[in-house]
Amino acid sequence: MYEKVCEHLKNGGIVAYPTDTLYGLGVNPFDRKALLRLFELKDMEPRVISVAFPDFLEASKYAVLPDELAEIFPAPVTVIAEALSNWDCITFEGKIGIRIPDNTTALALLNECGPMTATSANVHGGPNLDLEGIKETFGENVMVVEGEEPKYMKPSTIVDIVDKKVIREGAFSPGRLFQD
Repeated sequence: MYEKVCEHLKNGGIVAYPTDTLYGLGVNPFDRKALLRLFELKDMEPRVISVAFPDFLEASKYAVLPDELAEIFPAPVTVIAEALSNWDCITFEGKIGIRIPDNTTALALLNECGPMTATSANVHGGPNLDLEGIKETFGENVMVVEGEEPKYMKPSTIVDIVDKKVIREGAFSPGRLFQD
């Protein structure tokens, strides 16, 4: 179903896709050149960027994730967890941002194409964009994947489960992650 999108990603391309929170920009997170093009497109300095996965099992191959998180995902939350390896541009201080969006289009895309970056579809520091805004702002630089619309149109909550702190409030109640 997403053969052209997967091929585009494999060749270093950038896609815009719906998530449960906002539209995201995705590239192959292990392709440094694609990551650098993504940073350039967003007009931002290279830095750690979260990665979307199709399910908890796949995400567990890249991060130390407590089993209890399997009951929460998919959800509008980005979990900062201990990385199982060090990957340039997607890990920082031994941590990785994990995203499993609650969106049928995003999950189907991730199942077929594999993990991809999950950064908001906007110019760094600018407003979050809808489909028309994405097309106007990025034009031919981005392949747009249409499908199930985002439910929240606000960013995901970012929670660092290593240091047990909320980095950003968003569409998810972070208290669910800190119950002991």
